[in-house]
Amino acid sequence: MFVLRWPDGFVCPKCGSTEYCEVACSSRKDAEDRLPLFQCKNCSKQTSITVGDLFHKTKTDLRKRFLKVYLVANDKRGVAATTIARNIGVSYPTAWGMLRKMRKAMVNRNGWYQLEGLVQIDDAYVGGESHGDGKRGRGSDQDPVIVAVQMERGKPKYITMALMPNLTKETVAPVLSERLKPNCVWDTDGSMTLVACAKELEPIYLPQSHPRQKGWVKMK
Repeated sequence: MFVLRWPDGFVCPKCGSTEYCEVACSSRKDAEDRLPLFQCKNCSKQTSITVGDLFHKTKTDLRKRFLKVYLVANDKRGVAATTIARNIGVSYPTAWGMLRKMRKAMVNRNGWYQLEGLVQIDDAYVGGESHGDGKRGRGSDQDPVIVAVQMERGKPKYITMALMPNLTKETVAPVLSERLKPNCVWDTDGSMTLVACAKELEPIYLPQSHPRQKGWVKMK
């Protein structure tokens, strides 16, 4: 992990010095399970090899953290926190927190890329507690998400998702402008929000509610 963090050798994040010493966590009961800190000899700044990643400030054994990543990546259907807890031997709240942190990182990574070509766009609702009333989606306590999928030869190729405060044009349009290339073709369900976004961003627009044979519509 040291080599992955600093492939060309240690560099202090504060002053840029390459001189350091290791500081062991000998005063803690779980010292044997914790990673050492690296202290800059020039400015005394202490840092860790996990700063800024999924494992930062974790109290859970890193071996269990890596096993969690494997379980999530290996199950295409998605994996529940209860399954994580059972398989790696942690409590449900710990497993839920680990899973939430990983999902957030996965969503953030999607934001690094811009989709192009034919892109299917839709909204979804995730999370929220179930109170047995069967209420889902709009009007529930679930969080809205915008999902865009780049299609190639009829199959999904890339996906980008964004957790939204709401599904209005003012919040959705900037996200789509950032995540999608200007020349892509939007394939949507014709929702009012996406129609309004299309009018503002002017992609080639194909609402799913329209018969395919009518062709694509250039929004003006």
